[in-house]
Parts: sequence; C-alpha cells; structure tokens
Amino acid sequence: MFPVSAGALLFSATLAFGATQPVTPALTVGLSEPALAPDGSALVFVHRGDLWRVPIAGGRAERLTSHVDRETRPRYSPDGRWLAFSSNRWGNDDVFVMPADGGAARRLTYHEVDEEVVDWDPESRSILFAASREPRRPRIWSVSLDGGEPRLRTHYAAHDASVSPDGAALLCTAGSSRWWRWDYSGSAAARLILERDGSAPRVVLNSLFNDRWPTWLADGESCVWVSARADGVPNLFRARPDGAGEVEQLTAEPAPGVAFPSVDRHGRFAVFERGGRLFRAELDGSGAVHPIPIEVVSDAKRNPVSRVVTRTIDGSWDLDRAAERVVAAIQGELFLAKVEAEEGEFPRRLTHHAGRDDAARFSPDGKEIVFVSDRGGWANLWLLEVGEEVTAAARPLTTGAVDLHNPLWSADGEWILYRRGLNDFWVTARDGKQQRRVIEGPQVY
Repeated sequence: MFPVSAGALLFSATLAFGATQPVTPALTVGLSEPALAPDGSALVFVHRGDLWRVPIAGGRAERLTSHVDRETRPRYSPDGRWLAFSSNRWGNDDVFVMPADGGAARRLTYHEVDEEVVDWDPESRSILFAASREPRRPRIWSVSLDGGEPRLRTHYAAHDASVSPDGAALLCTAGSSRWWRWDYSGSAAARLILERDGSAPRVVLNSLFNDRWPTWLADGESCVWVSARADGVPNLFRARPDGAGEVEQLTAEPAPGVAFPSVDRHGRFAVFERGGRLFRAELDGSGAVHPIPIEVVSDAKRNPVSRVVTRTIDGSWDLDRAAERVVAAIQGELFLAKVEAEEGEFPRRLTHHAGRDDAARFSPDGKEIVFVSDRGGWANLWLLEVGEEVTAAARPLTTGAVDLHNPLWSADGEWILYRRGLNDFWVTARDGKQQRRVIEGPQVY
C-alpha cells in the first residue's frame, strides 16, 4: 500500500540501472568534465560517476576508477604524472590524487564541506580547489600533493580558478549564478577576477552575461574562457586578461553550448562537453570543432535492479484525480504506483534516460502525464501516455533554448500552462501547438 499524506509518501521503487551492453560511439552519452593530458595525447572524463581515459582521437575508453561513490572534476598535473579529482567516498566531496596511468587513490582533504578541484600549481606540487570552509562562501584553497593543512589562496569569494604558467597570477570566477543559468544577466552573473602578485584583484573581460572556466594559455598573457556574451549561448573566447587587444570568439556551438573546457599546455586545442558528448575545438582561429567518438563498455558496479523503500522523494509527485495512482520523480526518473497496491506489487518505471525528468502532472482524464526534462539540453515539456501499460515513448511538446518550469493542466485538459525562464507564463495545447505567452514578467512566479 502507498498511503499519501501531506507529511510523507511511502515509496518502494524498483530502479533498473540497465544491463551491461556494448555502446556504439554514436550513442555514447553522459560523458562530462573532460581533462586534457598536458601533451594533448589523451583525455580523462567522467561517466556514471567514474573516471575514464581515452586517446584524443577517441575510441574505446579505459576505466581508471570503479568506486561505488562518485568522482568529479579530474585535472592532470602539469607534469602529466598525476590526476587530482573530487570524490564523495567519505560523505562529502574531498580532494583525491592518483597516478595518471591508474592506481590507488589517496585522500588529501578531510573537511566537512564539499571541495571541488579546479587546477594545479605550475610545478605540480599542490592542487587548487574551491570550498566554502571559512566563512561559508566559496574561496580558493590549495593543498600539497603530500597532504597536510590546506592554505587559503583568495580572500574573496571565487571558484573555477586557473594559475598562470609563471605562478604569479590567478584567474578566478566570482558570482553566485549557477553554471547552467547561461540565460541569466544581472548582479549575480559570473565574472572573471584577475589577481597578480602585489596587486589587488579586479574584474576583467566583463560582460552582461556569465563568464566562467578561465584557463591561462602557455604564453602567460592570454586566456580562454566560456562566455554567453554572444546570443546567450556559452562558447569559447580568447583574450588578454589585461584588456589589451580584441576579444576573439573561438567557437559558435548551438545550445546548450560549451561546458567544462580543458586546454592542452601548448594552447593548440581544447576539449569540452556539449549535451553529454565530448568535442575538440581547434584554437587556431578556424572555428573548427570535431566530435570525439568514444565507446564506453563496462560491467555494472551494482545489481541492475535495486528496490528502495523511502519516505522522501527527491523530486516532485502528483496524484491523479481519482486518487488511485501517484507519479513521482526519483533520482531523475518517473515512477507510477497505485495508492492501494497489492502485496508484492511495485511501482512501474516510466522513464529511463540520462536526462533528469521531474515536475510530472497527470492530465485531468488521467491518460497522459506532462513533465519537465532536460534530456535535450534545456528543460522542456514532454508528454507521456499512461494507462494499464505505457503505450508509447515520451514525446517533446516544446523544444526551446530556455528552461521551462511548473507545468499545470487546464480543467478541460486541452491546455498546459508553464513558466518560461524567469519572467513569463506561456500556454500550449496538449499537442504542443498554439504556444503563446499569456503573462509577461519581470520576475513572475
């Protein structure tokens, strides 16, 4: 039985993580946070919470970690001998280091807050990371490769740091806007901060939109970074942080744009993530971008089916009008359950995708569910037909390059109201046609 109350929803969910099977390069998704080897010959990336390595040309990836917990933010040391990364193996994200060719990982930090690896010092002796230690705002710290007490590097809130080749300058990102909010423009927008030895930190290369992930180039005078200053889509740019010369746009990727770039030590090319796949961008001014075909094949770390009983749901839930069924979002997937379930009867999984599905709502007649999913890069509306069995795959109702939120059905089930971005309310017919704005912002909720 699944009693529904204002206080708790008891859910026993069957989570199918999928049996192991070969994945063709064209279908490999869920690759993120690439880190280039200093010589550009290989890259390390994150897939399903583990670190993998592959030649820069692509191919079958080699697994470097196989822990049941999550690894993120890999970074090669400048000498190419070590990999630093963050992992929640002990509850929260700490800084770890391991040999670049694989091997046992060694924990370097032990604080209660999350710590995000961002860079190395030029001599490969210490690792920089961002953490909200003291006070509770993110600042840049460094810890020795041998461990020991971390040292505070910035006295201002900052993250996404890069150390210049001579070690005399630091480029950081400041601002509280989340990295995925590229359409945001305002006082909280991410901006680049330059700090040189003996001089006060200052904002550089400022724009009205988010600027982040700066990386110094080998000449020590210029840098590349990601900015949404061109049409609101994040792309790679190059310039001198001191403001001399022009700002050069290096890529013109479509939405959702460039994320988590990494540059080889010679500044010849960069790799980045877009839509769960990895790409190589030439930095010679040609604008050339090439997909990196990667094949990931592995055994599962856990049984493919897991049954979890929980009194909390990490996403939204909705009850149909007859109070007979409930749909809930758990770990980014949708599940359908009966309120009065028989002994041994478990919820049915409705979606199985690398994207996050949430905000599900039954139609008034209970035959369809509208939900929000970022499976296309942006959070859009999707529709799923439900009955005794799921009769068809989910189909998109909207395909815009702006995040959508909070869908609600009209009483007759013919229209769906939703919030578009931060400012406007829109409606769409249940077939996805006749989309129009009905309330204009600003800041409408």
